[in-house]
Amino acid sequence: MVSSKFGGEHSPLLFGIHQLASEINSQYSTHGKELPTELTQFQKTQYKDPVSGKPLEYYAKPPAAFTICTVLDTGSPKEEAEGSFGFWTHTAGHQCYDFETGSQVPQIPYNYYY
Repeated sequence: MVSSKFGGEHSPLLFGIHQLASEINSQYSTHGKELPTELTQFQKTQYKDPVSGKPLEYYAKPPAAFTICTVLDTGSPKEEAEGSFGFWTHTAGHQCYDFETGSQVPQIPYNYYY
């Protein structure tokens, strides 16, 4: 498998964070503008680190913000910080991404497989 310079080995994990953030945004919009206090069991199972199997960490920041965290074993390439994927730039270790409800979740880095 060969991957492009963007997204790299963390693409499935970043995709999961993106999907979960989008789902929480949707829940917020359809459930009286309230953030969930915790992830559902389904979300904990569906959105987890594909390598470690650990669920993503979720922290509600009422009234309209939330954070999703995970542990990444390597940092992102410097090209990500310079391009349109800067939001997803990360170092190795514990990483958190802050989201505002009602705002579009930033596009994740793409990845090619061939």
